[in-house]
Amino acid sequence: MSLADLKKKKKTKTVKKLSVEEFINDATAYSQGQSVLDKPGDVLPNKASTRKKKKRTKHATFSLSQKCIVQLNKLTQETGVNKSKLVRLLVDSASSNGVVGLLEEKEQPKDKKS
Repeated sequence: MSLADLKKKKKTKTVKKLSVEEFINDATAYSQGQSVLDKPGDVLPNKASTRKKKKRTKHATFSLSQKCIVQLNKLTQETGVNKSKLVRLLVDSASSNGVVGLLEEKEQPKDKKS
């Protein structure tokens, strides 16, 4: 006797013998969203349906100035929206409005001083 003999063996699913008429009737019912022969307990759960959905966000680390941190904290307190969501909203807003325009506005006062 080897260790392989001691492993639990999966139970094989018993296949019910069907007549042609039963098969056709069940196929028709299945196409309408109802299966006559299958019972909810008979079907094994699909791996894809039992897995948890992956998050659409990814953890990121970045540096902010103390001024930005204070502003972000203030926005969070005022709006009740968490910091991560605020950052995502601001990034979406900047990408749709164009970052180049924001950078040009930010740099114009510096150019006038020199």
